[in-house]
Amino acid sequence: MAVAVRKKTMARRLKVLTPERSPRDLFGARLRDFRLRRGLSQNGLARLVCHSPETVGAVERAERWPSRDFARMCDEVLETGGELLDLWPAVDKLREASDGRRRRGSVAPAQ
Repeated sequence: MAVAVRKKTMARRLKVLTPERSPRDLFGARLRDFRLRRGLSQNGLARLVCHSPETVGAVERAERWPSRDFARMCDEVLETGGELLDLWPAVDKLREASDGRRRRGSVAPAQ
């Protein structure tokens, strides 16, 4: 008699986040916290905000910069009261500082 074996999928262990390291890390940690409180997987949140699960995971792990629109959509879906959008300017400022390119309109020093 053949017995059907149901393959159990194991959830991956969550990477330990370090929100104190930078605004981007704090954004990712808060995003994960809100997502888990709502009982959503990265796939589930990704579907609701029209992004890939890889993007959600990379933002949570502070491996990808979130856009302002991403922050806004996550706030709406996760009903955060705007907390992620409030964190976003500090994240964007850090992104600009680490970009290595001059801001538009800046003038190079005369030589």
